[in-house]
Amino acid sequence: MIAGRRLATAMGMAVLSFLGAGQAVAATDMNCVEAYDAAQVMAIDDFVRDFDLDGLDGRDPPEALLEVYSARAGACADQHNWSSDAVLYAVFYQIGRTLERALRAHAPLSEADLARFDRTVAGADQNRLWPILEKMVGGSVFGTETDELSESDEMFLGMLILSSGIPANEKNSGFAGALLAAQAMQRYSSQHFGSK
Repeated sequence: MIAGRRLATAMGMAVLSFLGAGQAVAATDMNCVEAYDAAQVMAIDDFVRDFDLDGLDGRDPPEALLEVYSARAGACADQHNWSSDAVLYAVFYQIGRTLERALRAHAPLSEADLARFDRTVAGADQNRLWPILEKMVGGSVFGTETDELSESDEMFLGMLILSSGIPANEKNSGFAGALLAAQAMQRYSSQHFGSK
């Protein structure tokens, strides 16, 4: 899970370095970023195609993908007068979507195992699961001050993955954690976007 957050953080920070701060108004129309042109769609598709779960830790974000996010976020910030925080959340939402898509395209699980994992996540205590994951994402990706996960929180996440019945090995656990982190990044970003 840490590796996925590292890549996402690097991508988001690199995009923001291209952008200036906007005025602090409530942001709207987060989906503006998704108006990709054909070349931008190709850059995203290339990232998904070439994604390697084994090389996720320590990987530098592809420059072509950063250019896509910075171009779209910059255009949307100008169009909608987004603050720099709103840009950050819009970009991280898209990064989370792209990472989830790439992870699913290269899942080390069979279709049946992946479907079983998704069902387990959907059937879990949502009021417990997402606050734990969003706390992790908020602290490690967005720099929000959060408490460390409790032993009980860590046990809950571990049991969630174990109870899904996916084959128990380091690669599958890493995949499951990265997938949950990508989903949490999208939830966290969408919840905070409109307040910035």
